Amino acid sequence: MKQRSTKEESGGSDARDEVSALARGLALLRVLADAQGPLSNRDLAERTGIPKATVSRLTATLQSAGLV
Repeated sequence: MKQRSTKEESGGSDARDEVSALARGLALLRVLADAQGPLSNRDLAERTGIPKATVSRLTATLQSAGLV
């Protein structure tokens, strides 16, 4: 049976192990952290390439968690 390598062994992340919703939420947080002022959901969608409807859901979730 073939064993899957760990991130440390392969030198990078395995896309099969990535949780896309988490990755998108983290992308939003990175953009917000680098922003000079407030950004709208439209701004976030344009800067990340994430659809605006998805940005709206993610920002609502981040806000309810007290992260934005």
